Amino acid sequence: MPRLRIDPAFERRLDRLDPAIRKRTEQALVRFVASPPRGGANFERITGTNGRYWSLRATLNFRIILRLERDAAGELFAAIDVGPHDIYRRYSGRVS
Repeated sequence: MPRLRIDPAFERRLDRLDPAIRKRTEQALVRFVASPPRGGANFERITGTNGRYWSLRATLNFRIILRLERDAAGELFAAIDVGPHDIYRRYSGRVS
């Protein structure tokens, strides 16, 4: 079961979304934590990030950006961004 941290910037972006998209985004995160990601969630590594950034489908057109992090308890994902499908391009190629 993956662990999840919600970044404050993610919360601000979430608050600006249409209520229906916000609800679907929240539901996607609950499903992500509740069970291992499956193909239907379109949980994918973002190319060129050495596995650090991942994309998770919120709706057909919106994606959640997750960053793989590590803390004292091990690996976890931080929800850092949400937006239209092409949002992943902001993170493609990042390896920091």
